[in-house]
Amino acid sequence: SMGWDTRTILNPPDSYVIDESTRDDRLVPQDFPEGDPEIEMNAEITKFRKSLKQVETYTDPYLKMEVPRHMAKWHGYPEQLSFPKKDYFNNRFTKEEDRTDFDKLGPAKARVVAVQMARAKNNEWLPKGTSEEYHRRKTAIYKEKGVITGSTLKGDANPEIVAKIQPALDILGDVVELLSIEVDTVFRFK
Repeated sequence: SMGWDTRTILNPPDSYVIDESTRDDRLVPQDFPEGDPEIEMNAEITKFRKSLKQVETYTDPYLKMEVPRHMAKWHGYPEQLSFPKKDYFNNRFTKEEDRTDFDKLGPAKARVVAVQMARAKNNEWLPKGTSEEYHRRKTAIYKEKGVITGSTLKGDANPEIVAKIQPALDILGDVVELLSIEVDTVFRFK
């Protein structure tokens, strides 16, 4: 949507480029030649008009409302010259003392270290049995407490009930796998 400029803008340099970071007054055509006394007088008038904090308005025939007569000309958003700086130490799982400062390593060494770190956590590069040990550690609590709710461990199922629901299981095929039937009414699927 069009944002109305609430300032009274009288001079092209004030309305040509608004953003201070991209402003360049040399690109704006000047009303008066360099050194003209009119420039100083206009600057005083502009300063006085802005100090009044009154915006000259008119009634727009289409909007049927008061709008400012002098608006900042829209020249589009300034070109983004680079991505915004972000802290790449935002990994909340890595402890502060375990962080790797890639800025100190240089590009070649940083890439080597990054590949090593990626391979250390990737199953293809782990020593044999590491993945099975991790899975065993994670599921040990279920076996220790004798609880299977919230896991994909198999439990007991009444064979009579399984026979009754077998036609539905045959239709679903490999999409579901019956894990257990609890209290003859609660079905656990995988």
